[in-house]
Amino acid sequence: MQVSLIALVLMTLRLASAQSALALVGSGYPQRVSHLGFAPGQIVTIQVVGMKALSPPLTVQRATVVPLPVTLAGISVTLKQSIINSRFDSPVALPPHSAVLLSVGQSDLCGAAPIPPACLQTSIKLQIPFELSFSMLGYPEYTTQMVISQDGVDSQPFIVGIDDDWIHVITCADKDDSTVCGSSASFVTHADGTLVSSQSTAKPGEVVVIWAWGLGPTEPSVVTGTLTPTPAPIPELGGAPLQGVPVRFVFGPNVAPSSLHEYPASWTAQAFLTPGQVGLYQVNVQLPAVFPSVPPCNPLSGLVSNLTINLLLGASYDAAAICVQPTQ
Repeated sequence: MQVSLIALVLMTLRLASAQSALALVGSGYPQRVSHLGFAPGQIVTIQVVGMKALSPPLTVQRATVVPLPVTLAGISVTLKQSIINSRFDSPVALPPHSAVLLSVGQSDLCGAAPIPPACLQTSIKLQIPFELSFSMLGYPEYTTQMVISQDGVDSQPFIVGIDDDWIHVITCADKDDSTVCGSSASFVTHADGTLVSSQSTAKPGEVVVIWAWGLGPTEPSVVTGTLTPTPAPIPELGGAPLQGVPVRFVFGPNVAPSSLHEYPASWTAQAFLTPGQVGLYQVNVQLPAVFPSVPPCNPLSGLVSNLTINLLLGASYDAAAICVQPTQ
């Protein structure tokens, strides 16, 4: 699972110029937990303090072309890897890979005028390159460093982890057009594309679509920053196509996600990259034919879900909390 780490400064980086100190203060998603680890192809937002003001200031600049650009508003992010083939070998540098950028925005943390760089928080929404390598059990071992650049000036590198997967179920808070959801609930839809909600509950036996980032490499492979082709690529696990994502249903009000390593899966669900999108996975889950007795969702009283659908991959887990039709 992944969380926002906005309150925690993970590492301070200094630019090799007169630019102010640069600090990474968050990576992940709103209202989710994260470590400094990502999966190839993952869409994620990093939060940085100390960058120069964009022009115009306090704005959001979005990519308008596909393939997505590697530089936006003068900002770029590079990931550099080294390989260690055995415990006796020295690291060997591999060719670097550029992340592609979806948007860059800034906000004022202090409310002072003029705004000093230390008060500017820069949000960089990017796609981690699909082309990155990651370590399995034993050797070879890969180390990865991330470098953030602004107007051609590089930060000092900092170490990140690259995992086979780092699943994140998209919430309404993650979406750029979050007003269509109105909350931080899981973004789960009916088969016709409409949102599952307290007003439009899921029914027994229905197939719902869970939208997610971070399911990792696919077969066939996809080029970073490009639209997913048809037929839809299937996520890999351990180098082999994933036959299905393990799923566990937990009925009850506002149940938190749980690891399927601790609780058995109910069954599996089909997962694939969504054609025509960038880095967006979908997991099609068929709900049980019969629901146990559960209270109806009532956001006004704080009951925002009555079914939690847990998903497990090799290195990570997350869950979608939704509203289902109460037993008649």
